[in-house]
Order: sequence, then C-alpha cells, then structure tokens
Amino acid sequence: MPQSPARNFIQEPCDQWDDWYSYLLDLPLWDGLSFLNYGYLPPIFEMPHGDVSSTELAELSENLYGKVVEGLPREDASILDVGSGRGGGVLHYAMKFPGASVTGLEQNTRQWNRCAANIRLDNVRFVCGSSDQMPFNENSFDLITSVESSHCYANMEGFFQEAKRVLRPGGHLVVADFRDEVGCNQLIRQADKAGLWLVGEEDITAGVVGALLRTTNLKRRMIREHTPFSMRNQFEEFAGTVGSRTYLHFYTRQWVYKIWRFQVRDFGPFSVL
Repeated sequence: MPQSPARNFIQEPCDQWDDWYSYLLDLPLWDGLSFLNYGYLPPIFEMPHGDVSSTELAELSENLYGKVVEGLPREDASILDVGSGRGGGVLHYAMKFPGASVTGLEQNTRQWNRCAANIRLDNVRFVCGSSDQMPFNENSFDLITSVESSHCYANMEGFFQEAKRVLRPGGHLVVADFRDEVGCNQLIRQADKAGLWLVGEEDITAGVVGALLRTTNLKRRMIREHTPFSMRNQFEEFAGTVGSRTYLHFYTRQWVYKIWRFQVRDFGPFSVL
C-alpha cells in the first residue's frame, strides 16, 4: 500500500505518483471515476445549497477542461492531452468537438490500458508514453493540453521541448496546474528556454477553491466508506478536502492554480524575472 504523494505535490518523485495512481485502480469506487482533478466552479456562480452529487462532481471536473480550451480553435483540430489519466478529459474533448481528432498520452500503463479497453470512439486514441519522450512525429497537433498533471512530470524542460516539437505552426500548448510563486516563475522560464512564447496567463485559484469547498462533504463520505482506515488522512490530502493542508495551501494562496497558454515563437528568448 503506497503512501500518498499528496503531502507535498510539487516535489514528489514521479515514480511515487505512478504507484499511487495504480493503487487507486484497486479501490472499486476510485476506479470508477473518470476525473481526478480538483474541478472548477466559476466564482461568479452562487454556491449551491445541499450536498453535491457524483454527477456534479464530474461536471465540476469537466468545467476545468472547458476553461482550459476557452477561446481556442478546436472544432476540427488535432488535440493531444498529456497525462490523460482516466480519460475523462479526452472523452470531454471528443464529445464536445466531434470534428476533432483527440489523443490521450498516459505514462501509467494501468491507466492507459483501462482507457484503451473502455473508451471506443472513432475520433479517439490512447497512447502509452512519457511527457518528455512523446511517441509522435513533428508537427502532429494543433492543440496540446496538460491538465493538473505537470506537477507529476519528472522532466518539465523535456516536456516543453517535446511539446514544441510536436506542435504545428500556430498551435497552442495549454498547461493548467498549481505551483508556488517560485514554481510559477520557473515554469515560464522553462517554457521560454524550449522556444515557447507565453501568450496568456490566468489565475483560477478562487474557482478551484470553490470546487473543493463544494465537493468536500461528498469526498469525505467516499473516503470514509470506500478507503482503508489507515489511509484516510492521505486521501483527504489527495482530495483537497476543507481543513487539509492541500486546501489550506490554496486558500491562503501559498499555492496558486493557473492556466498558462503558449505558442511556438520564432525569436530569441526573453527574460522572466
């Protein structure tokens, strides 16, 4: 039984994340979830009353993917989702944009097998591979997304280099994830070094905190009823329930959740303070 890497998301070794996500597949309830991200509740929405349902939990996670591709061309695009996990994001893109061709890239072999066996759509494929050694030809994709997975990558510079290589001219890379202030600046420098130009940056921490607050009671019930007693604290951290250190990091903005949008640039690097 692995220890949850949630105690320090930003600095945990990649192999610990791999073990953790494999372990979740052995727990029936967690195995049934298509999304494992924190979700997004637009701050302009009034917080609904009553307990959240499992359907709304999935909708909040889908909201995050909708926010990631907001304003970007995608109707007939070739889309790559890096760190596609349970396949929920890939399925969301494929259903919302039926003219698009959608690829999910996942390093964890068990999660990849699960998706390849269970998600069968004409415009979808799942590929097993790592974020820093993508098994694709140059200029293969119009849009690359990485949603709440880059904190698990062993080699961020390699990821950005590979994203630039497989992006088509004029294509976009969108990274949605959380960092502390130092990590945010480092991410932009790493992208710039790889030849990617930052064209947009949006702080969505408030919307993520709203989703965590909205889903806490349901997650606690899931944890209480479907996880081993000895692992409940680790699951609370992983799920970001109210009162966990994870939640407090977001609430106090020690961690911020951002969406960064990049394009390939054809001029020299710029300096990021």
